[in-house]
Amino acid sequence: MHETHSRLATIMFVQITEPAEDDSEMPVISILSLEDIESLCAHIKAFHGDLVDVRAGELFAHFPGARLAYSAASALLLKLPQFSLRIGLHLGEVPVLKGRFQGVDVNLASRLPDCVNTGGICVSQNVYQYLDESDQQQLIALGSRELKNIEKRVPLYASLPADGLASHSKLRGGFQRLLPVLRKYHR
Repeated sequence: MHETHSRLATIMFVQITEPAEDDSEMPVISILSLEDIESLCAHIKAFHGDLVDVRAGELFAHFPGARLAYSAASALLLKLPQFSLRIGLHLGEVPVLKGRFQGVDVNLASRLPDCVNTGGICVSQNVYQYLDESDQQQLIALGSRELKNIEKRVPLYASLPADGLASHSKLRGGFQRLLPVLRKYHR
C-alpha cells in the first residue's frame, strides 16, 4: 500500500503558448529547449518553489506560501515576454500519493489560467487573503465563478495584463480608457 500524505501549498499552473498565424494560440512546452526548462526550474526555485510537471503548453509548480507564488508568477511574466502566459494560483491542502499531487485543489488551480487573458494572473480567494495590500491593489475582483468539476463557486481575482484586459480585442482602446475606472470600483 502506498502512503498518502497532505501538505498545504500554493499551486501554480501556467499556460504557455505563442500566437499562431490565425490568431489562435499554440502550446509551446514541446518546443522549449532543455536549457529553457532548466531556466524555468531555476526561476521557480529562486522563489522557494518546486517544479512538479511540464507538459504540452503547461507548467505545474508549488510553493510554500501565497506571497512567494504571486511574486514568482509576476516575475515569470517578465522573464518570458516572447510567450503568451496565463497563470493561475490557488492555496489548498494537497494530497500526495506516490509522489504525485492530487485532489480538488490541484484541479481548481488548473482551471484558473482559463479565467484570465494572456499576460494575466488569476488567484483564488485563498491566495488573495495572504497577499500584501500593495499586491491586492493590483488585482480586480472577478466575482465568484463556476469552474469545471468544482462543486462550489470560487471567488477569483485577476491582475491586469500590462496592455490591459482586452489585449487581443478590437475594443482595446475603449478598455484602456475604462481601466482606471475598473481598478477604482473593483476593490
